[in-house]
Amino acid sequence: MTTKGLFGMYRGWWRRASVIAMLAACVAFLEGTVLVLLTQVIVTLLDVDPSAGTQGAVGDWLPGSVSDQLAWGVGAAGVRAVLQAGVGYLRASTVVQYRVDLRRRLYDAWFGADWAIQATTGHAELDNLLTPASKACTRAMLGMLRGLESSIAVFILLGGAFLMAPALCGVLALVGLALFLIQRPLVTAAQRVGGQTAHALRAYGGRLAQVVARAEEVRGFGVQAQVFAWVDAPDQDLTRNRWWSIALRETTPVLFFNFAVLAMVGAAGLVAWMGGAVFASAPVLVVCFRAIRHGQKLARVAQSVKDGIGWHEVFEERLEAYRTQPVHDGEASLLPFDRVVLQGVGFSYPDGTRALSEVSATLCKGDVVGLAGPSGAGKSTLVEVLLRLRIPTQGRVLLGDQDLHALSASSLYRRLRYVPQKPELKEGSAWENLRFFRENLTLDEGRSSWAKVGLEGAFREDMDVGVGAGGSQLSGGQQQRLMFARALIGDAD
Repeated sequence: MTTKGLFGMYRGWWRRASVIAMLAACVAFLEGTVLVLLTQVIVTLLDVDPSAGTQGAVGDWLPGSVSDQLAWGVGAAGVRAVLQAGVGYLRASTVVQYRVDLRRRLYDAWFGADWAIQATTGHAELDNLLTPASKACTRAMLGMLRGLESSIAVFILLGGAFLMAPALCGVLALVGLALFLIQRPLVTAAQRVGGQTAHALRAYGGRLAQVVARAEEVRGFGVQAQVFAWVDAPDQDLTRNRWWSIALRETTPVLFFNFAVLAMVGAAGLVAWMGGAVFASAPVLVVCFRAIRHGQKLARVAQSVKDGIGWHEVFEERLEAYRTQPVHDGEASLLPFDRVVLQGVGFSYPDGTRALSEVSATLCKGDVVGLAGPSGAGKSTLVEVLLRLRIPTQGRVLLGDQDLHALSASSLYRRLRYVPQKPELKEGSAWENLRFFRENLTLDEGRSSWAKVGLEGAFREDMDVGVGAGGSQLSGGQQQRLMFARALIGDAD
């Protein structure tokens, strides 16, 4: 995975990056101009003979007097500040939009996936993709933009310094290349650790979610210590990977900067050894030193980018799994029907496990049908087939005379209702849970379904009462009745 793969997912990336690059080039040029002007002012005030150093390279195009040099320096600094603010604004807007697009891609891929993969995706996996993974990818985008700015600054500053003192800058460029080659293994290691951290966090989050969902059983069986050890195993891997990630992120820029400073000191010694005046060469050395600082920033953001690439690989892996199993949808509209017919319906899971075999039945409108059988007999699977959550591997289901799988999802689910075995309520009011995002439903329809399940007395007809997180403020029976009321509201058949 490369940075092209990481940022190619954001359509506006190259356009915005081009604008940022142009502004960054102007900022870097003005920065070098300010540094040379102010350094030359200091050199002049120190009464250093300009003819001993850079007069031929720098002095030919500098304003003559100190006051003129200061005026030009202040003006260039002001323009640079304005352009830098523009770069910051574009960088921030790009990063924010990138994260929004990242999450939208995840939502679209997951909601567009078949039930077979949705049923096997725990909320811990989605939490990891929405928080740590998206944050790491966003940091990588921010690092990429900052790295682009720093790279341009290094190129322009060193280019200007090279025009002023080619020999000196040539030596520093070789030293910079050596530093880049030295730190490259560290950057590669950061990418590898980032991917390992993503996988470890996914394992840890999955186990922790299972424990939270079964907290009552854990306490009831008295297995807290064993459960803690089970959860702690991936957490130890996660801790170790994070330690390496932080160590690499913090160590690499420091090493780069210290080696670069030693190179600058060596360059100053080289100037003195060659008979030049160090003070007179100060503009070149200051510009090179500033380029080194930008190089240090580049080394730091490289860690974030590589770490983000590791997370992005996991992110794209899950998105690809969602996309390869899209939800089935037909084109026909559901007509009024008075019976459901199952003709030789069978279903087998991908691993070959057979859940249903040759199921045939006719269910007429108004019938109350119960399914009985031992655990694993296929009762839940049959319900999922009737809801078109799973596609039969043999046979078919008819609603009236229409094949269930030829129908459009919008017309089908507008007429079907389903009450799950375990009530799942979102935090909010009873009315919000009753309506369940169906904005076309009215309060009168809500009161009608409310009365059908006997909830009007329990809440004194107050449908704005809060239900708490997961329905915690309701009894188990009230939660189940609210789910029935949700199914009864509307125009279902």
